[in-house]
Amino acid sequence: MTSTTPTAARTVPAAGGAAPPPQGHPPRLDIQGLRAVAVGLVVLSHAGVAQVGGGYVGVDVFFVISGFLITSLLLRELATTGRVSLRSFYARRALRLLPASSLVIAVTLVGAWLFLSKARLAEYAGDALAGALYTLNFRLAAAGTDYLAQNSPPSPFQHVWSLAVEEQFYLVWPVLLLLTWRLARGRRGPVAVPLAALCALSFAAGVVVTDRSAPWAYFGSLTRVWELGAGALLALAAVRLRRMPAALAAALGWLGLVCVTAAALRYDDETPFPGHHALLPVAGAVLVLAGGCVPTSYGAGRLLERRPLVWLGGLSYGWYLWHWPLLVMAPAALGRADGTAEVPLALALSAVALALTATAVPPTIEVGDPAPALARALSEAPDPATRLTGLLTASPTTLPSNLAPPLPRVKSARSALYRDGCHVDRAATRPRSCVYGDRTYSRTVVLFGDSHAAQWFPALQRLAGARGWRLVPLTKASCKVADVTIVNLHKPYTACDTWRSHALERIRDLRPALVVVSSSDAGDPARPADDPLRQWTAGFEHTFRDLHTSGARVAALLDTPWPKGDPVDCAARNSLQLRACAHHLPEAIRDATRGRALRAAASTTGTTVIDPTPWVCAPRTGVCPVVVADTAVHRDDSHLSEAYAEALAPVLAAPLDRLVVAP
Repeated sequence: MTSTTPTAARTVPAAGGAAPPPQGHPPRLDIQGLRAVAVGLVVLSHAGVAQVGGGYVGVDVFFVISGFLITSLLLRELATTGRVSLRSFYARRALRLLPASSLVIAVTLVGAWLFLSKARLAEYAGDALAGALYTLNFRLAAAGTDYLAQNSPPSPFQHVWSLAVEEQFYLVWPVLLLLTWRLARGRRGPVAVPLAALCALSFAAGVVVTDRSAPWAYFGSLTRVWELGAGALLALAAVRLRRMPAALAAALGWLGLVCVTAAALRYDDETPFPGHHALLPVAGAVLVLAGGCVPTSYGAGRLLERRPLVWLGGLSYGWYLWHWPLLVMAPAALGRADGTAEVPLALALSAVALALTATAVPPTIEVGDPAPALARALSEAPDPATRLTGLLTASPTTLPSNLAPPLPRVKSARSALYRDGCHVDRAATRPRSCVYGDRTYSRTVVLFGDSHAAQWFPALQRLAGARGWRLVPLTKASCKVADVTIVNLHKPYTACDTWRSHALERIRDLRPALVVVSSSDAGDPARPADDPLRQWTAGFEHTFRDLHTSGARVAALLDTPWPKGDPVDCAARNSLQLRACAHHLPEAIRDATRGRALRAAASTTGTTVIDPTPWVCAPRTGVCPVVVADTAVHRDDSHLSEAYAEALAPVLAAPLDRLVVAP
């Protein structure tokens, strides 16, 4: 049977409404990879690659993903609060989807006016309006549009139909879920019954209507609801799925990928779709998502979690929005009737447009309620350390709306130490002559170490300004305080040893009142010893004794606890459930042996040890949050953020003040 399904209908829907992964579980990078597979199939199909004539099944994959993730988000809210804030739900979707889609619709309408048929401009304007109102699928179904049968160019807006189906589903599903949840008193089994019945009805309608009216079967909401519902049913079963054997989970994931791939390769424009043929890609997507509920090293995630696929999956919504209008308009803009030769150019322009869109309309990061200002809270507290402990324990579970600085700026924020070039790179063998604070004051404080010492510069600069210290930073990338040659860039880091010697000479000449030292626990010795504890202890002792010859007091800051992966990226993906990004003690300590060595060396040399662990992790629970009050704790996978370090100045002040004023 010849399919009358329009080509433009076979596009990918918005995945921008994706919810974060279930609370307490790591982010599902395999889902991002599955998005990449789906959008890649669709783009290849639209580009005319005959081998993937069924690439339009990407739309079905995306419907399943959306149903799974959005329902997971709703279930988390129900389990936590017993209710669903419909106002917040729809506001979040609008913030995620509307900025980018509105820009694409506006630019596409201008392009249609410039390059496409003037006789059809009114039709295109109607499509644009229907697309903006998420009703385009009804307009297309009523018109019985058939791209393959038409000789005239298709509308550049018709790809928006799938967004309309999704939003129509979410007008009903949150309300239905809330009602059934209350009736079932939070039991997921009874909640699934009405949804399963709706899915069965929708699938049956799809089979029947495909034979009678292909446009209504393809574009209609009723015939597509079961695909979103399949993902929603999977979300309801996710708790049980996490208990299945790893071998079974891996098999399901790979089988699911085979199903999706088979549909893309075997289906074509002659396939009556959706009908019963939609079962194959939908089942495939369900199996991949189900298998990913149990992470394994040999499951489908081994492929889907590859960095290029994860990156592409994150761009899938924008790529979807741009690729179709450009494919339609590029031939007309270049005056070519046959657009085959322009396909590569259109796809290249799609990539450029996507980049420009990402710049002009950055993705919206969902936020929660505002949080207390950390810096002010600690500055005004009679006991800053106790106040900080309370804020760590009550760290926000959602990204605060008043995060300072905003999450996209956390990584790029750099103190004057970096901006002025005073933190030297790996090749340098001599320290820079940089002075901050009160240059005329006789009481000098030196900051000495690697980038994990440099991370404390904002706090020390603030204290220097308040107390009139003359602050001299002597820091070098990856150069340890301990006199131990480490491996850096696959060879002995001798430049560090040379720099350390010159820095110690400089400190002896400065005769400072206090030297604050710190370094990362990362880095392996170039000549490992049989007893690492003794090797590192000896290295620290040598440096500490050399520092004390300057007449200075020495305060050694232990390395700060490390976050779990990149905390900024994790917070962006999980802005409504930050606990999924938190690390825990003792796992957050990079190298406990290094800490024991520093303490041992300090006890024999009269060096004061300061442990910042209680400033980063809640003492009672051992939880190391990614956000405390209104401030991100880390800027990357090991360093404190500039804002957090500066906010800690009142906490750091107490032990340092005792040392500076001591005779």
